[in-house]
Amino acid sequence: MQIDWLTLVIQMFNFTILIVILKKFLYNPIFRVMEERRQSIQKKVEDSDKKVLDAGKKEEEYLKKVEEFEASQKKLKASLLSDIEKKRQNMLDKLEEEISLKKENVKNQILREKDKILSEFVKVSTNQFVDFANKVFSTLANTNIEKQSIEAFVKKLSSIDKKDIDIINHNLKNENNSIVKVTTVFEMENEYKEKITKALKELNIQYKGIECSINKDLILGVELQAGSYCLAWTVQEAVNNFKNEITKLIG
Repeated sequence: MQIDWLTLVIQMFNFTILIVILKKFLYNPIFRVMEERRQSIQKKVEDSDKKVLDAGKKEEEYLKKVEEFEASQKKLKASLLSDIEKKRQNMLDKLEEEISLKKENVKNQILREKDKILSEFVKVSTNQFVDFANKVFSTLANTNIEKQSIEAFVKKLSSIDKKDIDIINHNLKNENNSIVKVTTVFEMENEYKEKITKALKELNIQYKGIECSINKDLILGVELQAGSYCLAWTVQEAVNNFKNEITKLIG
């Protein structure tokens, strides 16, 4: 078999030209389009990844803002509840204070009214009793109850102990005029004033004189005062006990 070298060379030349033409007008454009397509896809993938990353960041920012908003809402709610509770407690305290004050005022008013009524009752009852007893004693014993109260006081004065005597003398020594003050509800007669004077001398009381005075509020009895020392025989003591018992009963 004989090879036609000319034909072979011509075919090889034509094939080379075809390759060059295909490369320039077919392969290169195809490769270029494919590269552009690859780069476009790569760019889109990168853009997509970037958007996903941005979306993740935005989601985190949104969740953070939601948490901050919820925290601020809770804080605001707690602050409002605290303010409301404080105002409610202040109102309750103020109301309780007002109620307590009104109760105290009413209680004091009731006590004042009770003491007033009780004092009037005791005063009237005692005065009526004294008048009645005075009449009875005047009728039966040919003497009055005032004189008997002097006798009872002199007896009580004569029975005081040395401690009381020392106190009386000490008080009179500190007084400028050393006067013994005797108070009765009636005008004392000289006879009974002398009895008191005698009793004081027997007790060795160091005094310079006796000053007599009248006190209608004493109700009945005799009261002796030497400085801060006071000795009394009076119905007022029994009246006070009676008053205290009534006070306990009416409570």
